[in-house]
Amino acid sequence: MKNRRSFLPADQRGSLLIVLIVTMSIMAVAGAAMLSLVASSTYSELAAGRHAAAYYLAESGGRYAIPQIVKDRDQAKADLDGKTYTPADGQRFHLEIDTSSADYTYLTATGTVNPGGWTEAQTRITFRIPTPPPAQEITSTTGAKIQGLVYAPYTDLNFVQNSINTGTFVGDHIDIRNSTTINTPSGGHSGGCQGGGHSGGGHPGGCHPGGGHSGSGHPGCHPDNGQPDYVIFAGSSDEDAITLQGAPTITGEIGTNGTVTDTTPYRYISDKNPDKHAGLTLPPPPDPPVYDPPNKIIDLSNVRPADSPVEITAGSYNCRNDKININAGATVNVSGKAVLVCDSLFLANSAKLNISDQLTLAVSGATIGGDFEVTGDVTMIVDNLEVADNASINIADGGSLTVFASQEVKFENCTVNPTLSHSHSHSHSHSHSTATPEQFILYGTSIPPLAGPVIQYFPDQ
Repeated sequence: MKNRRSFLPADQRGSLLIVLIVTMSIMAVAGAAMLSLVASSTYSELAAGRHAAAYYLAESGGRYAIPQIVKDRDQAKADLDGKTYTPADGQRFHLEIDTSSADYTYLTATGTVNPGGWTEAQTRITFRIPTPPPAQEITSTTGAKIQGLVYAPYTDLNFVQNSINTGTFVGDHIDIRNSTTINTPSGGHSGGCQGGGHSGGGHPGGCHPGGGHSGSGHPGCHPDNGQPDYVIFAGSSDEDAITLQGAPTITGEIGTNGTVTDTTPYRYISDKNPDKHAGLTLPPPPDPPVYDPPNKIIDLSNVRPADSPVEITAGSYNCRNDKININAGATVNVSGKAVLVCDSLFLANSAKLNISDQLTLAVSGATIGGDFEVTGDVTMIVDNLEVADNASINIADGGSLTVFASQEVKFENCTVNPTLSHSHSHSHSHSHSTATPEQFILYGTSIPPLAGPVIQYFPDQ
């Protein structure tokens, strides 16, 4: 048998083998690198998908919790804080609610995909939700007797428990019940909610469907479109904008941009049925006036009968201890143009606060339990106002009281603006006169409710 001989020289046979080995090694390394690159790219895409899914889960947790927080943040914290929800297998979101700030609620929603597995992905979003202002209500109850104009187009008005109310009352929703009486002023209207013109006197005007104000800039409800004089008008377009129940008696026209829920038909006295879907655009109430900043301090924190009468002259005052407390039997007289700024006012039963010139009273909370005597012009800027049992706000002819209230107002078994004579200022004698409901004007909050809170969110980076 013949031996086969290589055509390559002996010194080249080993180098070919080396070239083959090197080439195969390079190809193997390149293949491994390509495989790793493809696997890494695929894994990155899968991880990004899982993190996106976790983000959407966190967003879902926010959408679930935020409406409940806006409605009642304390109840939402009790119901939702620390809870984990599983909308589907392998998906969950966890909620944490922080209400330590008065201005904001902080909601942390954590979304997790494939929890506990090697493919777990997690994303956290923190939402900052502003605390809405307290809903405003104005209530006349338990035999209260009020004469005046109440203009509060963003506020609920409640007339209950045998109260007697004379004037014009404009609100968002209005609830009238339990033998309440609402009357137009004798001899005409209060200039509050009427068609075709302004009632004079520079008092409320300006509720034209096309917007704009008339008169002196105090909006009432003058549609200028042939509508009747409304004694009650509810600006809401809801089905129950006005609710009548429990045998109320109403003298005058009723109107609303919505409808009326009437469980006691024929109890009101009117030339026609309530005017529904009136289509009136109610302008906002005016903003409170700007007053001179305080540059003096006065101590009214504990006024006793032995200190009486305390005389306050012209000037702008901060109150010592940030309060006015006029005890039973004590008297404070205000003469000259004065400004009083404090956190709280308390006028005890049988105490007297007499204002004979101009007073601007800026307080967070006011409780009137005694006699509030006005022969001059008073502006009250207040968050919460209570005119308590057996209290009276007496406005003499030529005097006026204008209240700008941003939160709750309650009149309970009290009298506001009975007809008085000029001699009332010091003798407190009552007589019939030409005092009108426009001498007492109550404006509700000038800020319309938000369509929705402005919510900021901060996803984890």
